[in-house]
Amino acid sequence: MNILSILLFITLSTLSIYSKLLKPVLYRKFKILPLILLVFLLTNNLYSHGITSIKIIILIGIIMGMIGDLFLLNSEKYFIFGLISFLAGHIFYIIAFFKNINNTFYISLSILLFFGAIYLKILFKKMEPKNVTKYFLPIIIYIITIVLLFSTAFNYENSNKTSFYLTIGSTFFILSDATLAWNTFVNDFKNSELIISLTYYSAQFFIILKALTI
Repeated sequence: MNILSILLFITLSTLSIYSKLLKPVLYRKFKILPLILLVFLLTNNLYSHGITSIKIIILIGIIMGMIGDLFLLNSEKYFIFGLISFLAGHIFYIIAFFKNINNTFYISLSILLFFGAIYLKILFKKMEPKNVTKYFLPIIIYIITIVLLFSTAFNYENSNKTSFYLTIGSTFFILSDATLAWNTFVNDFKNSELIISLTYYSAQFFIILKALTI
C-alpha cells in the first residue's frame, strides 16, 4: 500500500467520522467509502500479484463488514443482521489465518477467554434484564468469535514471523466491538462513537495491509 492510498484512506475515514459526529445526514454517503477503498486495493492486488485462497477469504471478510455497516445505518431495525454480518466477517478472517497459527495459540486463547468472561459478566450485570434474555446467546457467540480472531491473528506465522499488522488490527477489533456493545446495551458515554469508528477503521486497515503482503 503506497503513501497515496494511505492518505486517501485517512481522508475518507476522517470524512466518515466527521459526518457521523457532526453531520449525520451525510453519514450514509460516507460510512463505507473507506472500506470500498480497501476492497479496491485488495482486488487490484489479486489481479496484479495473483489470486490466493487466503486473499479471497479476507476479501469476503471485509465485504461482510461492509454489509454489516449498511445494516447498522438502521441499527434499531437491523441490529441483529448487522451483528450476524460482522460475525461472518470475523469468521472469514479466522479461517484465513488459522492454518498458519503457531504453538502458543491455545495459551493466548485461554487467557483471552478468561478476560472475555470477565467483560461479559460486567456487561450482563449492567444491561437491562430483557436485553440480557434477548441477546444473551448472540453476545456470547460474538465474544468467543472475537477472542478467536485475536488469538489466530496474534499467533499467525508467515515465513516463521508473527504478524504485527494482524495483532494490531485484531486488537482494534476488540476495542471497537467491546465499545459498541457497551454503547448499545449499557450507555452511550462521551466520545464512544469516535472510539468505535476510529478503532473499527483502523482494524480493517491493518488486516488489509497484511493481506496485501501475503
